[in-house]
Amino acid sequence: MKKLLTLMIIGVIVSKTAVYGLAAQTDFINVTLPSFNITLNGLEINNKESKYPLIVYKDITYFPMTYNACRFLGIETFWKESSKELNIETTEITAAYKPYTNSTKNSNKYKAIIPNFSIIINGNTVDNSKEKYPLLSFRDITYFPMTWKYSVDEFGWQYNFNSNGLSINSDNIKLKQINLPKDRDKKDNVIANDKFIYYEDVNGRIMQINLYDTTKIKEVYKLPIAEYGDGDSYVWANLLMDEGNAFLSYHQGGATMGTEYLISLNDDGTTTVVNDARVVYKSFEDKQFRYYIGPAPGENNLFMKKAHSEWKNIGNPNYLYGWIWVTLGNSAGGGGSKDIHLINGELYILAFDMKNNSSTTSIYKINLNTNETSRILDKEILAFTTDDNYLYYESEGVIYKYSIKTKIEEVYSSIVNPNASLDEMKVMGDKNQYLVCTFIETPESKYRIMVLNKDGEIIFKTSDTSEIDKISIIDDSIYFYNKTTQTICIGDLKTIN
Repeated sequence: MKKLLTLMIIGVIVSKTAVYGLAAQTDFINVTLPSFNITLNGLEINNKESKYPLIVYKDITYFPMTYNACRFLGIETFWKESSKELNIETTEITAAYKPYTNSTKNSNKYKAIIPNFSIIINGNTVDNSKEKYPLLSFRDITYFPMTWKYSVDEFGWQYNFNSNGLSINSDNIKLKQINLPKDRDKKDNVIANDKFIYYEDVNGRIMQINLYDTTKIKEVYKLPIAEYGDGDSYVWANLLMDEGNAFLSYHQGGATMGTEYLISLNDDGTTTVVNDARVVYKSFEDKQFRYYIGPAPGENNLFMKKAHSEWKNIGNPNYLYGWIWVTLGNSAGGGGSKDIHLINGELYILAFDMKNNSSTTSIYKINLNTNETSRILDKEILAFTTDDNYLYYESEGVIYKYSIKTKIEEVYSSIVNPNASLDEMKVMGDKNQYLVCTFIETPESKYRIMVLNKDGEIIFKTSDTSEIDKISIIDDSIYFYNKTTQTICIGDLKTIN
């Protein structure tokens, strides 16, 4: 057992192509399941029912690390088909734990094989033919031998073996996971902040759960039956977070003439109707702004009113405001945007020149005294946010910041998420100290959520999926509904920042 303190084996999932290469190797070896308990970052692993259990070979523990478990421990894997190489890199990525379970319990003895492809760890090549404890393949998963050099020096892990079993702890941000009730609707309609979890159940009810005592659950809103449908279907609702506050939105009625409802979900269980139109409303100081984001939009759609005054059009009447508008050949389309900010008497909003065939969507500034409307950047911009000193936006994989005072643009973060497409971004935190980015879920996107600090440093990145309106940061803790694991996740950003 002493060897368990100095050597363990880590398994890494490979592509189907790599598995085919492994299958050609027929040197079968005997492996067994360990008889001790295993914990990863404080979570006890159910080895008996795991699809990829820990195994033992030559008195050495072999640990199966799948795609999710690998990222759960702060490392990433990449298979290079051209060179038949498996690359492992320490990146401090974060992911929630997602178990792989069998319907039947595992036996105690199995057969594994020894693969023959190469593996590279943080740039260093491992020759499997010369390893005392070689890589193994079990259930089409590559199991990789780790010495102290790899587990501690390369990956920065801490591990211990005692009477309680084997425990492994990584240095990346840990996510606390909260399971959700079984009666919830399956549309991923879930949000959380530092006090409550809200979810839609199968009976069209919006339920509120005390975050720190999940036995306390109560109904806070009952969704109406959809006017257009089979007569017993509830409206399609969406729960969302904005600056740590919970909201519910849904559409009722026809596509063109229907109504869009936005309802505030208050801490005491009451609700407040914020608006009941297919229009974005935003208030700054004594001014209120609105613009239409329903179907068939048109130019000159931005309005403003002051206290005790009537609504009036503002901005250049040729522009479509508050829309992400993209032209492709002879066709055009897009969707509404809620990126609107008032800074020093000037309104910043996405806009598109409907009278100019060569126009692109970008950030525009409207002087509320003169009504002068000017484009800030030559770049096409589809999302932006601000901390009242800088505008933040992405273009071709680079995040920029634009000084509102000096009107100077500079790179904020140059290497963010290569080959990925930004979905949305938002400044969050009680001091506007974090920039949160979400990315469209594609095979090319390594990360789905990233958080940057004021210096443009990436302090949190995860392969797990969520949406910007289901994420909140309160007192340096991030809260989000994790679509990958279908749990509420909470992470402490101060552990890295």
